[in-house]
Amino acid sequence: MNKFKLPIGDWSKDGHNQCDFFVVNSNVEFDVIVTAYMAMDEEYKLSDQCSEYENYKLTEQFMEFMRTKNLDPGDYAMDNDGSIDPAEMAQLLIDLMMKHDSELELTIIQDNEMPMLSNWAAGKGKHLSLPGYGLFE
Repeated sequence: MNKFKLPIGDWSKDGHNQCDFFVVNSNVEFDVIVTAYMAMDEEYKLSDQCSEYENYKLTEQFMEFMRTKNLDPGDYAMDNDGSIDPAEMAQLLIDLMMKHDSELELTIIQDNEMPMLSNWAAGKGKHLSLPGYGLFE
C-alpha cells in the first residue's frame, strides 16, 4: 500500500491558515492519485464546495448530485442542512474518487499508525525534548 496526506482547508496557508491533514492508504502510486483527483473534480466539481471562508455547507444541488451517485448526503453532512466537517469532507472526497475510478482503493487511516518521535518516547515513559516550540505565536 502507498500512503499520502490529504489536506482539507487552507493547505497553502495564504488565507485563514487552518487545515486538517488526513493520511490515506492507496493501492496506486501518488501520481495516479493526482490524475484521478483532477479527473474526478473536473466532472464532479467537489472543489467548488465549501470553498469560501466559513462556508461549511454542501449546496443543495451538490447533495442532489450525490444522490445520483448513490451517496447519501446524510452519511457525510452533520445535519440535514448540508453542514460538513473536515473529516467528513475527506471521506466524501475519497469516496467520490473511488466512484469515479473503480480501480482505486482508498482508506483514511489514523495518524497514530505512523510512528512519531514524541509518541514513541511517551510510550516508553520518557520525556523527549524536541526543538521548535518557540517558533509559533
